[in-house]
Amino acid sequence: EEEAEVSAGGVVGAWALAALWMGRSSETLTDVDLSCNGVLDDGAAVLSEALQSLLGLLQLDLSNNNLQAAGATAMAQALSGMHKMVSLNLSNNNLQAAGATAMAQALSGMHKMVSLNLSNNNLQAAGATAMAQALSGMHKMVSLNLSNNNLQAAGATAM
Repeated sequence: EEEAEVSAGGVVGAWALAALWMGRSSETLTDVDLSCNGVLDDGAAVLSEALQSLLGLLQLDLSNNNLQAAGATAMAQALSGMHKMVSLNLSNNNLQAAGATAMAQALSGMHKMVSLNLSNNNLQAAGATAMAQALSGMHKMVSLNLSNNNLQAAGATAM
């Protein structure tokens, strides 16, 4: 198993990583930590294409990257085919309801997921409702963090 912890630095770093991974089908890289790199939405769009080739990816950490709805939508496209993933950390971004809705569609096929961290993303009630539908098929989930998301009564009820 391989792990990659990269201090890439925003969009420029995202381009460098994308060039490294692009076109390579990797079953051996299982853990990618890109936390605290300032990836932003533009970097997420670049990384999403490259991540699609990492077929063996089990754990992905994109926390603290200031991803918003556009970045979440781009990453959701990459994640939608990653049915082996067991751990995803998107905490401390700003996905909001629109980003959570896009991410929920990708997560709905991840039945092996055991740990999901979406804390501090301002998901609100609409995002929580979309996420609740995706989580309903995740029977192996043991850790779910939705703290500090302004879920409101409707979002809490949906969860």
